[in-house]
Amino acid sequence: MKTAIVWFKTDLRLHDNETLVRAIENSNQIIPVYCFDDEHYKTNEFGLKKRSYKNSVPITIFTKLRR
Repeated sequence: MKTAIVWFKTDLRLHDNETLVRAIENSNQIIPVYCFDDEHYKTNEFGLKKRSYKNSVPITIFTKLRR
């Protein structure tokens, strides 16, 4: 059994992710990896979080990958 690890950085798209497409084509199992970076969630000088919307995105993506 071939296993591929796909590391998601800032590009969390599924439909045109070349790395993911190759992993699907060449592997029986895929292990998705996403590391939360505290820097992405700090408040900027305007009082806004840089990427607060991404809190649930990796969970949603990994759920879709299971299907």
